[in-house]
Amino acid sequence: MSQKPSVGRIVHFHDHSPDAGVAIRAYAAIVVGVRDDVVDLFVMWPDNFGIRPAVREGDAATHGTWSWPPHVPPTKET
Repeated sequence: MSQKPSVGRIVHFHDHSPDAGVAIRAYAAIVVGVRDDVVDLFVMWPDNFGIRPAVREGDAATHGTWSWPPHVPPTKET
């Protein structure tokens, strides 16, 4: 069963990196609307923020898409 986006969930928005030109980077975003197969996002860049409407799910290599953040397992404390 795949996850479904819902309002308030944290996702990654894939956008061009301002310091690397055409490289694509993941930026934190909050889902603020869900419509059929697209979501509206509040995206947080290091120096700015804004709304991106009607964003489709995609992969980390595709500009202008969103994806779930990868799972990072907890580390053992020693």
